Amino acid sequence: MTTRRWALLAATPIAVAGLTLGSGGTHAQTAAGQPQPAQVLLCGLFTPGTDNFSGASDVDHQAGASSSGNIYQYHGQTCEQEENQNDSIGTFTWTVTRSNVQAAEAGSSPQAERGTEHVAVALSIDGGQAAGANGRVGNFDLSINDNDGDACTASDGSNRSIFYASGSQDAANNCSPGGPGNFNTHGGASTGQHFRGVYGTTVYQDEDMSNTGSQCNASLGSANDCFEGVINGFVN
Repeated sequence: MTTRRWALLAATPIAVAGLTLGSGGTHAQTAAGQPQPAQVLLCGLFTPGTDNFSGASDVDHQAGASSSGNIYQYHGQTCEQEENQNDSIGTFTWTVTRSNVQAAEAGSSPQAERGTEHVAVALSIDGGQAAGANGRVGNFDLSINDNDGDACTASDGSNRSIFYASGSQDAANNCSPGGPGNFNTHGGASTGQHFRGVYGTTVYQDEDMSNTGSQCNASLGSANDCFEGVINGFVN
């Protein structure tokens, strides 16, 4: 079923200054120009971080959680719809460097399964600029201290069980509240490769048995977690 999971992020067509996104290559401008709108979709496998608690605290620090995979021009599609396609424009790595997340069971406190994350990002499409993301975690079911296993089910017909969601999300589709999520490269303005904007991520397993190409189809026996991210912003 075709869906627009990221309705909050899908309004702007992609047009990126200084990046040859269509061919997967990179081309730097000689000087920064006017900011141009840019949207990309990140799809890969996800590895949770090592649980790190202090004493009897319920605050989890998921440092080291990471994903890597392919980048696509974003026009409202899901990562499931990119399975077995050949339109990747580059690759990415996404690594949580610091996080503080309340790992108590959902409903046990107002802040249960909520927190913040700081992420180091590398995109092959922006000339190798170091980049960072900082945002709010709105759903968290990856901890050994979360005993109820209450991964939520997406309400948009995508048949996803969602274990983690962060940043600027479509709350209805991710069954978790959206929040701030900022993305920024640490440089690149002099070469037209400064990419800044907002992001949202979802970590999930696919529960649709018809998606036989999915690497994370729990209905077909996979134990993998998939990662989907959208960055919506401007390049100059």
